[in-house]
Amino acid sequence: MSIEIVNRQYYKPSFGDVKINIMKTEGSPLGNPHYKSAFSDAGRGRAIALYRQWLWNKIKMNDPLIVGALREIAHLHRQGKNVKLECVCVPKPCHGAIIKNAVEWLIMKNLNTAGYLELIVPTVYM
Repeated sequence: MSIEIVNRQYYKPSFGDVKINIMKTEGSPLGNPHYKSAFSDAGRGRAIALYRQWLWNKIKMNDPLIVGALREIAHLHRQGKNVKLECVCVPKPCHGAIIKNAVEWLIMKNLNTAGYLELIVPTVYM
């Protein structure tokens, strides 16, 4: 069981993988609202820093869409699924690392991941 950030253009799913889109341009609640500034390498670090702050504010406000999406990922991970967070940034720095850290924090703090909201429709490959 793992949580991994993958490039959606090149990643080939394996048996049992659960792919979750984290791209703002495709409607993901976990997409980076600052993605336009990430088109250059100089802007990428700033976009990720802004995302970290944005995500933490959403968690502190207990935003149901954002917290529900994070809980969904944590729930899948706890079920032993290999969760693949899909973006196009990888292998360059990506906001996916912030999402992964937030999910791992939820798990570490043993926050409620059992009562997750069904806000993400993951694709399971079997």
